[in-house]
Amino acid sequence: MRAKILPAITLSVSALVAALSVPAVAEDQIYAELLLGTAQIENVGNEGSVGIRAGYQFHPNFAFEGSYQLYATMTTSFIDDMGQPFDQEFDVDGFTAGIKGIVPLTDSITFVVRLGMAFTEYEQLIADPTIDFSNSMVMPGEGEVTFEDDEEDVYYGAGLEFDMGETMYLGLDYSELELDGDRLERLTLSVGGRF
Repeated sequence: MRAKILPAITLSVSALVAALSVPAVAEDQIYAELLLGTAQIENVGNEGSVGIRAGYQFHPNFAFEGSYQLYATMTTSFIDDMGQPFDQEFDVDGFTAGIKGIVPLTDSITFVVRLGMAFTEYEQLIADPTIDFSNSMVMPGEGEVTFEDDEEDVYYGAGLEFDMGETMYLGLDYSELELDGDRLERLTLSVGGRF
């Protein structure tokens, strides 16, 4: 766990030092973004993802932000120990709350870093026709079982924003979080507006 948090802290401190040394002009702004991207879940696969994010820039170099994200809905097929095929469906979504560091590189390009908490809901459905769960008190159903888990995990990321005028911008960022022991990596393209 320390090995995963240390890079996030190092990245955040570096961004803080850089942000405080670079003059910026914008503050007291509200922004909203539409997120489109791809999510890769370690040991599972990758899938398209969508979300919305909104924030309040309270300082030229910092903003509070929150989001709702549908990280992934995917189905994978496996062969069990008896040689029978079975399917697993994964559904991962959640909310985030964090801080965004803002470092202008040019008049129209900005480097951003993100650090916060992700509150995710993880659901896994296993469908194996060779297993009879109907006698199970915990998971009834023939050949099908669902596992659900809610988690709170640290997320971190970095990216670039490209101004498309005074109020519109495009963003490209990478973020990462731990999900039920597996790493979830996300590459996102965002379309945003400032108000």
